[in-house]
Amino acid sequence: MNLEQYAEMIRKRLEANFQIEAPGKENGRQYLMIARYHDVSGRIFLTKQDIIDRYETFETCYMKAIAAPDLEDVDSFFCEMCEKVMALSPGKDHFYTDITGILVCDTLPPGTENLVKRLKFEKMFHFFWRGFSKVRLVCVDLKGKKVYTNKVGKEIKQVYQW
Repeated sequence: MNLEQYAEMIRKRLEANFQIEAPGKENGRQYLMIARYHDVSGRIFLTKQDIIDRYETFETCYMKAIAAPDLEDVDSFFCEMCEKVMALSPGKDHFYTDITGILVCDTLPPGTENLVKRLKFEKMFHFFWRGFSKVRLVCVDLKGKKVYTNKVGKEIKQVYQW
């Protein structure tokens, strides 16, 4: 499977719930695809005007392609995703934001699995009063047909497998 086929397969899986920009550009950085999800949930008492509580959830997926990265490229891509969390300024109804970085490569260098497993970034806003955010990293090896994720990315690993 080549890069275009893989990107199309993922786009079809995500398009039911996400708004997709392919190719996407954000803050001067080019991505193969950017997928955004936003949901507002809440509880009401008797009518829709009697709101007990309300919360917003967000997820943004950034897909980037690098033909043959080294371990520094994988680490810098993760840091790029962490910068996106640091730039967030959540409102009072914010519950959580997931930033997912998807790095698609022809081949991944040895040691990628160990590096990816230990990468972790979570941030709470105003002692959880304004929610939290976490970074999920997915590294895809097209030739080896393997998908590596960090610990919080395990819950979405099956979405990015064949």
